[in-house]
Amino acid sequence: ILKKGDSWLERVVNYDLERGFYFDYRPLQDDLYDYIRDISSKGMISNCGDGDIFEVSPPRDNFVKDVCRGLRGGGAALFIDYGYKKSAAGDSLQAVMNHQYCEVLDNIGMADITAHVDFERIADIAGRCGARSYGTVSQAQFLGSLGIAQRSQMLINRALEKYEAGARAEAGVGVGARGNLSRGSDNSNDSNDSNNKNIDENEQKYIKTVEDIRAAIFRLCGSSEAGSTAMGRLFKAICISYDEKLYPAGF
Repeated sequence: ILKKGDSWLERVVNYDLERGFYFDYRPLQDDLYDYIRDISSKGMISNCGDGDIFEVSPPRDNFVKDVCRGLRGGGAALFIDYGYKKSAAGDSLQAVMNHQYCEVLDNIGMADITAHVDFERIADIAGRCGARSYGTVSQAQFLGSLGIAQRSQMLINRALEKYEAGARAEAGVGVGARGNLSRGSDNSNDSNDSNNKNIDENEQKYIKTVEDIRAAIFRLCGSSEAGSTAMGRLFKAICISYDEKLYPAGF
């Protein structure tokens, strides 16, 4: 929706033969009037100025309500996605095709169209349904609390143990080759060269494994200002449950 003076307009997609698909605006329909009154009473749009866009999603609210109904018998729901901890104005609508950003109204039916999730609104709807919410926390904080650093170190240690075991085995073969050398073996140099090559290959595999693990952790928990390494900051997590005895891990 678009703030225009003291009023709000709904942004819609229109089409004509000359322009193709394009964004247009129309007066709010009745259901969105109710929505605006609701979020306005919560102060979620109090800071919006003329020309600001505030993203709303009645279907998301209904989905959260459905999830809450399903939780009344027990259990918990975990939401992880990129979005806002606090409701805020902004146009996050975007399209991605072949792992590249593209214009939202280009490649209709071929590109994935997404927008950021308003986690404050999720918590608000869950609370109205009588459920408790935990979070919202960043993905980096969530995974860190679950022990992703310790888990990654375990994987690195396991790779190191495998590498060292292979190195010891290769070294053992090398001793045998040197024994043959003392007995005047003609193929001792070839054996040593082969052993050294195997050790080098094992070392490269170990280095590659460690680099892959560290790159994966950085991708999931990184917090740089741009690019895929910002997932740890951009992605958020929230948990919803009716169980008062439950305190979910990661929050």
